[in-house]
Amino acid sequence: LVATLGLRIALLRSVKQKSALGLTALPGDLQWTPRTTAIYPAFAVLAGVLAGLLGIGGGMVLGPLLVALGCTPQPVAATSAYVVFITATSGLCQVCIFGTLPYDYALLFASMGIVSTFVGQTVVDWLVRRFKQDAIVVLVIGTVMLIALLLMTMAGLREAFHGNEDHGFKPLCGT
Repeated sequence: LVATLGLRIALLRSVKQKSALGLTALPGDLQWTPRTTAIYPAFAVLAGVLAGLLGIGGGMVLGPLLVALGCTPQPVAATSAYVVFITATSGLCQVCIFGTLPYDYALLFASMGIVSTFVGQTVVDWLVRRFKQDAIVVLVIGTVMLIALLLMTMAGLREAFHGNEDHGFKPLCGT
């Protein structure tokens, strides 16, 4: 909270200095005002809490939030990808520490992820250049979120109806 308040004060000073020099924000930039510097961190905390409660990566919540706040699609996609990378890396560290990482699967999925990322980025870049529409990035993010929603719903229903009958809370450590 103290760090957020300090960053807010520094950001507002920076905006004031830039406006005194005659600099203006670019289209798609966030407009930093006393109101937005108070609201946006609250939205970020809410996004983190919801992501944690729903068991999804923060990028799945942060991406649509940034689009709704008026950011352009390319920085939103980059920010979402960065948040997903941090979340995935922390999960990887956790399974490595506990010794539960199946290295053959990890190598297979890492290779598939790298190739898929390259192909996907190349195709989306080509589509954006071809149709001159940045909204294609938003469409891709929305499609991925819809697919994730459907898969998570199906997995939850399958577990509820065909999985373990005990759906109550369990202790975190052991029995």
